[in-house]
Formats: sequence, C-alpha cells, structure tokens
Amino acid sequence: MMSERQREAMDRSRSLCVTAGAGAGKTFTLVEKYIHLIKSGVAVPEILALTFTEKAAAEMKHRVREAVMKLPGEEWDRVKDEINWCKISTFHAFCVNVIREFPLETGVSPNFRVLEEVEGRELQREAWDRLLSPPVDRAINDALVRLLADIPMSKLMTSILFMYDRRSEVSAFLDSFETKEELLARWGEMAERVRREVLGRCLSDTGFMSAVDALRELAAKHSGGKDSGCRYLKAVAPSLEDIRPGVKDEVACRAISELRKVRITRNGGSKQAFGPDLERFRDAAAAVQAALERHGSDALDDGAEDLNDRAASIILDLKLVLGAFQAIVKGMKRDGNAIDFEDMIAIVHDLFVSEPGMVKEEFTDRYRYILVDEFQDTDAVQSDIIWRMAGEESAGERLFIVGDPKQSIYLFRNVDVSMFKDFQGRINDVLGGRSIHLDTNYRSSPQVIDFVNHVFGQLMGEARERWEFRYKEMRCCEERMKDEGSVELMLLPEEGSDEADLVARRIRDIVDNGSRAVWWSEDGRKHLDTPRPARYGDIAILLRAKTRLHELEDALGRYGIPYRVHGGLGFFERQEIIDLTVLLSFLSNEDDDLSLYGVLRSPYFAFADEQLFHMLGRRHGSLWNALKEYATDVEDEHARASVRRLGRWLYYAPRLTVPQLLSMVYRESGIFAVYGALPDGEQMIANLEKLLSMVRNAHSSGFLSLQEFKRWMQLSMEAGAKEGLAQLAGGEGSVKVMTVHAAKGLEFPIVFVPEMNFIRNDGSSLLLFSEDMGLGADAPDPTDGYKLKASMPKRLILRELASKESAERKRLLYVALTRAKDHLVMCGSMPDEKDQEKELWINWIMQAASIGPGDIESGVKVIGPRTSLSIVQDPMVFEVEERGGATGSLLDPEELSGFIVPRPKIEVVPTPPPRSPSKAHERRRTDPTVRERSELPQIVEKGEVSCLDMPTVRGTIVHEVLSGKDAAVVLRKYGITDAARVSELSAVYEKLMSEPMMGGAKAVYRELAFMAKVDGEVYKGRIDMLLQREDGTWLVIDHKTGCFEGEQGESKIEDYSKQMRIYQIAIEELVKKKVSSILYLADEQRFIWL
Repeated sequence: MMSERQREAMDRSRSLCVTAGAGAGKTFTLVEKYIHLIKSGVAVPEILALTFTEKAAAEMKHRVREAVMKLPGEEWDRVKDEINWCKISTFHAFCVNVIREFPLETGVSPNFRVLEEVEGRELQREAWDRLLSPPVDRAINDALVRLLADIPMSKLMTSILFMYDRRSEVSAFLDSFETKEELLARWGEMAERVRREVLGRCLSDTGFMSAVDALRELAAKHSGGKDSGCRYLKAVAPSLEDIRPGVKDEVACRAISELRKVRITRNGGSKQAFGPDLERFRDAAAAVQAALERHGSDALDDGAEDLNDRAASIILDLKLVLGAFQAIVKGMKRDGNAIDFEDMIAIVHDLFVSEPGMVKEEFTDRYRYILVDEFQDTDAVQSDIIWRMAGEESAGERLFIVGDPKQSIYLFRNVDVSMFKDFQGRINDVLGGRSIHLDTNYRSSPQVIDFVNHVFGQLMGEARERWEFRYKEMRCCEERMKDEGSVELMLLPEEGSDEADLVARRIRDIVDNGSRAVWWSEDGRKHLDTPRPARYGDIAILLRAKTRLHELEDALGRYGIPYRVHGGLGFFERQEIIDLTVLLSFLSNEDDDLSLYGVLRSPYFAFADEQLFHMLGRRHGSLWNALKEYATDVEDEHARASVRRLGRWLYYAPRLTVPQLLSMVYRESGIFAVYGALPDGEQMIANLEKLLSMVRNAHSSGFLSLQEFKRWMQLSMEAGAKEGLAQLAGGEGSVKVMTVHAAKGLEFPIVFVPEMNFIRNDGSSLLLFSEDMGLGADAPDPTDGYKLKASMPKRLILRELASKESAERKRLLYVALTRAKDHLVMCGSMPDEKDQEKELWINWIMQAASIGPGDIESGVKVIGPRTSLSIVQDPMVFEVEERGGATGSLLDPEELSGFIVPRPKIEVVPTPPPRSPSKAHERRRTDPTVRERSELPQIVEKGEVSCLDMPTVRGTIVHEVLSGKDAAVVLRKYGITDAARVSELSAVYEKLMSEPMMGGAKAVYRELAFMAKVDGEVYKGRIDMLLQREDGTWLVIDHKTGCFEGEQGESKIEDYSKQMRIYQIAIEELVKKKVSSILYLADEQRFIWL
C-alpha cells in the first residue's frame, strides 16, 4: 500500500525528482512508477530504467515482471511478452549497449571487452614503462627532465595516473589554456572570486562582527599587559581596526588574513590582567577563531607568486606528458580491443555531444520516460548524458529521478553530490517539474528513527554549501509504531581499549542470553507481530575501513561467533593469500631471500625464527643455497624434506601453468589439513579454492605466466581490489561483517557500528582536482630548501575538499546508523581533550545527544518520550566467556612440520561435502561434533519442565560446561538459577578435571576443529578435548550424556567407538604418535577407554 506522497509520485504529466530518507521505500516507489506507466498505456519499450548496481537492476526486473504477470485479462498478454525485453539495466550496461549499437559512430569494434580494475591498472603500468623507454620524443623527454628535477619518480607516476583516472573532467580544464600566462590569469580570477566570497561571509556573520567589536573594545583597555591575553590583543589590534563596514575589500581581506595568523588557547588570559572582562575576552577570541575557520579565511592569504609560477610550469609539463601517456594507453587498448569503465562513459558522452540529431532520433524519441534510481551517485558526465537523452530543455515529463543526497558517500570516486542539487533545480525550474519528499520510514523501529532524527537534525541542520543538504525528519510507519527497538552506546574508557572484544561479548550476550528480540522473519522479509529471539544471522558489523578487521576476526573467533566477511573486504589482505603470494614470488625467483624467509616461517613449512637463525645465521650467498647446504650437512629431516619439496616446486614452476602449479602446492603441502585444524580454517580453505578458481578463469582467457600472476597479485594488493572473501554454505546463520560503503542499500535487524573514533589520515598527493577550480599542484619553494609546498590554487582546492569530506563523513554516519531495522549498537571510546575538537563520529554523537558525565554515570540518556540511549562502560556486564580450546596452531612448529612435509596419509579435499564422524555408523543421529544452542520449546519457556530434563538440550548444556565455561553462567542463559542444578553440573566438570590424566597434562585443547579423509570419506567436525600427557602421548576425550546401561548402552558405545576411531586416525596422522581415546559418560561420571 502506497503512502499519499508515493501516490503523488505516480503523476506522469511532469518530470519529478523524488527524494527520500533511508528506509522510505525509494526502490518500491520506482517499481510502482514503472508499473503505473504500463497500466497507463505506455509500452514497455518506451520506458528506460537505470540503476547503479547489478543487484538493484536484477531486483527491479524481478519485481516488475512479478507484478505484470499477475495482471488479469488478455489485454496484458502482449505486455507479459514484452516485459522479458524491458530496458532495465545499470548505467554501465546501458553504455555498453550504446557503443555496440553504434560502432561506426563511436569508432569501437562491437566485440570489445571491458577491462577489470586490476587489468586496467596493469595496462597503465606497462604504458608508463613504454613512455620512459627509448626512443622518447624530445619534447616529452625535456618535460620529464624538468619534472623529475622537482618531483620524485613515484610521485610523478602517481600524478599521471591521478589525471588519467579523471581524464574526462581534467581534459576539459587542460584544454582551457595554452600558455602559462593564461593559466596564471585563470588562477588569479579564481582566487579573487573566492576571496570575495570569504570576505562576504565574514562581514555578514553578525556573531563574528560582534566578537571583533568586543575584542576591539577590550584591546583599548588591556593590550598593555604582559600575560598571553594582553599580548594577543596587542598583536591583533591593528587588524581589528580594518575589519569594519565600508573599508576597502583588499584592506579588509589583508586584515582578516593577519587576524587568522594570531592564535590563542581557549584558556588564554588571566583573572589578574582582565578582572571581570576575562570570560568576555575568552568567548570573543574563541568566536573569532571559530568563525575564521568556518568561513575558510585561509583563502585570503596571498600565495607566493614564484610558487604559483612554478606550479603552472609543472602543470604545463604534466599536460604534455599526460597526452603522450594517453596516446600509448589508447593504442594498447585498441590492440587488445578493450576499454575500461571510464572509457565507456566518455565514449557515450562524446557521442551524445557530437551527434545531437542521432540522440533525438534514437533515444529521446524512443523513450517516453526515463527512470533513474540512486541519482545521488551520478557524476557530472553521467548526469549530462541523461539530460541530453531526455531532450534537455524539451524533456517535458520524461524524467523521473529518485535519490537521497544524504546517502551520497562516493566522493573518492569523484561523485559530487552537488550534481543532485543542480539537476533537481533543472527539473523544477527549467522543465516545470516538481520535487516530492518521502518522509515515512518503513524500515526502522521508532527508537532508531527518533535517535536518527535527533542526531541529524543537528548535524545536518544547515546547508551552507552546494554539497550540503538539510535534514528532514522521518516518521515511523503505522505497522512499526508499537515495536520495541533500542539504541545503545558502548563507551570504552580510552582509545586503544579492546573494542573488538567488547563487540564480540555484546553479540554473544544478545544471542546466548536473549537480551534483544527482533521483529522480522529469519529471511528478513516479513514483519512479525510477535518478536523472536535474535540469532547471529540477524547481526551486521559495519566498519569504517578494514585496518582493524583482523582484530575483530580474532575476537569473534575467541568467542565462538560464526561470521562472514562481505562486500569486497579483506580477500587480498588475508594472511593465507599473502603467504601463497610470497611462496609464488620465491618460485618465480629463487634468489628472492625475503620471500623465501616468509615462506619458511609460514604454515607451509612452519620454521620458528629461532630455528632459521640457528640454521642460516652465518650463511654466505643466497638464503636458498644456505638452506640446501644446511640440509646436506646436518641431520634435520624437517629441513631436508622442506628442501626436497621446494626444489620440486622450483623445477615444475616454469613447466606448469599457474593453475597446475597451485594445485600441486595445495596437494603436496597438506595446507588444507593445517588450516582445517584452525578456528577460521574453513574460510581459509575456501579462500584458497576461490583464488584457484580466479586463476583458472584468468588463464582461460589467455596464457598466464607465473610472472604475470605475481604482478597481478601485487597490483591487487596495492589497489586494495574489491574482492570479497569466498562465501561458505550456511553463511545466512553468521554475523555479517562489511564496510559501511558495502552496506549501502542493505538493512539488518541488529547493527553494530564500531570505530566511532576512527579518522582517516590520507597522505598528501602532488595534485588535487576540483570541478570549479581545476588542478592545483605542489611546487618547490626556493625560500625553504626547495621543499614541495601547496600553491595557492591547491590550498583553495584543499579548503573546498575538506568541507566536502566533512559533509560526507556526516552522510557516511547517516548511512551506517540507518541500516538498523530494530536495534542499533555504537561503540567508541571517550575522546581525550586533544580529540574533542576533531570531526569524530563519537564527538558528533555525544554533542548532538548532549551526553554529559552524569548521563554516562547513570548509564542512560533520554532522547525523547519513547527513546532512551543506553550507555555501557563495563564490558563485564555481559556474562559470556571465550570459547575453550587453542586459538592458534595445534602444535608447535617442530611437531607441525612433521605433518606438513612428509607423505600425508590423510588426503584433504574440498569436495564432496564432508561428513560428520558421528555418521560413520549406520544410525542417523544429530552430529555431536557441531553443537549449536537449540531453540527451547514453548513448554520450557513456560517453566513446566527444566531444560536439563530434555536430552538434546541437556547434552548441549553439559558440553558447554565441560568446555570450561562457568556452570552458573551457562544455566542462566537457559533460565535456570537453581543452586542444586549448578552444583550438579559443576560436579560433572570437577570429576573430569580431578582425573590424574588432567592434572599432569602438558597441553589441553577443547572444541578442536578438524577435516580429514579416512577410508575414502571426508569427515569434518570438532573434537571435545585433546590433551598431551606428561609422557608425550596424546589422548582424545569425547563427552557423552544419557544412559549407557544394558544392551542399548553397549550398542551406543559400539557406535561411538567408530566415531572415536576416526578421531584417533586424524590425530595420529597429525602428531605422528600413538593416540588413545576415552568416552567420558558425564551423567554417570565414569570413563570408558576404547
């Protein structure tokens, strides 16, 4: 059912711009518009719908087709046939079709291929090498010599690639001048315009002018003193006299610029010097400094003319080099019949600009309506393509654009959200269209909506710049008005505290202790009238960046929380991928000592640093030769086996294809078995399989040498290529981990937003670009040792970019918080004094919510009549424990090496799907090696019977206690507080731990994961307990509950013996020693040796 405003959006008599907050049903409205047009008699081929992701396009096609197929009557039969050919696609797919449809006009062969990101970067690197290789054109050579005299080679290459990546916009700027004088004149005009704007903002700011008046008055009274406040007044007094209405612009600019250069701390001045004027002085000085910062007064500084002159020379030389570089890249693409994504947009735009008649005939007249989703993500060139295709000023009612400018978070991809405001103005003012704002939120609980309204009503309360948008409050839909959600802030005492540990503890608390319920079905599509307990699959963790991903993964692993990393986060940074890359680097060059050292330390060979130092510390020559000499001279089977294996791989490396070489490494190293014994082993193995699949795909499109593969991997790592981790079956029951950017367009019942103190510190680049100002560059300053410093144009661009980035940080926070459907949990640390003025999310939240010390102490901040923010400082309020067992490698490097290198009897394979050892016998029984908490039947929730009286649930509880968890904590999760029950389970644990074999154990591992092949069958599971006794022998212990008396008990023990035999075989192959096994019958508190 549509809201009133959604119904208004069905108007097809005019062009419309629909804006909406998160969860307001933008995509639903777009689909309904499409269906409404069809029902109104518009033919399917006359409608073009564009989106910006494959997923959105596929979803829209599905929903439109589903709706059309339900239309009754013969008159819809033709439409049902046409809908299979509907024009719903991504913007890039549309451009591909245009290029293929008009090959002569675009000059591109219709069978071209599209370069992937890494392929494109590799081609550019090769083009750069060609540019520098003899023979080099004389003019290009001279330009390169001049540039390299001032700029390091690495910065020069980065600058050329920077310009090439933005070639559509940069070329327009570079074509606007021919000489240095023309460029300097353009910069001068730009600087003058910016100065006038800044001066106007300062002089029209009543707060700033009142503070200036106050300081002028105070300077007359106190500038003669010697404390810091008096000295400040004496320094600024001349400038204050020239900041008045009626003073010439150049004089006022100079005065404000000088005023900005004099700074004072917030506590400057003293009571002795200022007496009752002290607070007035401090407030006025703070107000002046804040206003100067806010208005960008640094733009009023005069740039050094010689610095600007040198910057202009650098840009002219870069223009020349860029032209040569582009020619080489273009030739290489032509030879390979390939284009990249930027080319697609540029080619179509050039076609639409040069062939307006063709555009009208083939596009404007063909499409009566053009629908565009997520319009805030378009850039200037894409917007212009849409405008021209719609008929420009004659577009009439053709355009229907949908978007939320508050969700524009792709500034790093050159997406300028101000384009949305400009296009919205064209629809309203040029086309006589209308803007409609959707203000009903169908996604979130009332508590989340109230909190978001409260915070962003302040953070986005004003829109001073073109790229800023004022926040409009959202209201909760009727269906969700009675739902109970929550908003929570977990506040660590200081940055550097274990934030990941706190997040993991809270997640375990939510799932194990049922502290949060959700209002959606398990697939997330249906709203429930009665909430259900939250599960891991309901939870998402949204990260700012992947810098601390490993810490989070470690914490989730320690607490036994299943998780999946999504959305292009971390694949090429995973340690198993890095280790394999290092191995292949050595196999491509045996003199690569650094790679070999990394290989020997990796799980493939597992040498400890001490071993390597002892073996190779006095070597001469290459590390590989030293390793071979050591293996020959010393009785060390580990070293000898390692040399044999590496030598074999080196022999085959140039003789096999890369897929064949990878398969050999996987097979002969036994690496799957090693990873299979680690907590995250399943994901590691899946990632290695995914890499092999990627290599096979690359190899199938052309021969891939080992050197090419190595280069491809290096480029992927450097570029942070957006490749997601391998997806495992059952991921729907796991916590989702992704970046905020990857979560855009998604929603989750429970959302965690950690890293609230994160701030990105990007390194400075030689060049910056602005649509309005063009290129700005660093240049060597002859007055300061020829250090590279920002020229005046670059400083102006930096100021504008800082403002845009600040606005986008707020929008990114908005996107993060509005992914939550029911519950929102934020996590950060108390900012110290030096961080309180920084643009940190935690600062914005605390300031917008007016959180003070009293609120933190009480643990709650009231936001509104139905919404309170819970504040948690003590992580120990969440009564959960880490999962028992080793978190690292099972064995020390010396023992592990015996498993990795010699002939493995246990062949580890990824397919077919592994069986549980408990299914080795014919009886079909629940797998006891993989235990998850069972849902409690309703009768238990009512308290009519205890959980411990139900065999399946009792088994789960007993296993949790025997894994080392506190019995009282475990039972509390199941609603049992009876002290007798606690004592009963504690006795079961104490009986096990009191056995002599436990007291003298050298090492104990609990809930140990493994994967192995025995008698042709692949088995996977968890061993309850593995311990190494004092004499070095190993013992497998499996816990069982229930009755084992009589014939039935003997039959059960016989079945379990088969299961235990599989455990023994797997561990014996791993440790190369005899392994015994025991069943611990927990309810009878007795042991059976098998």
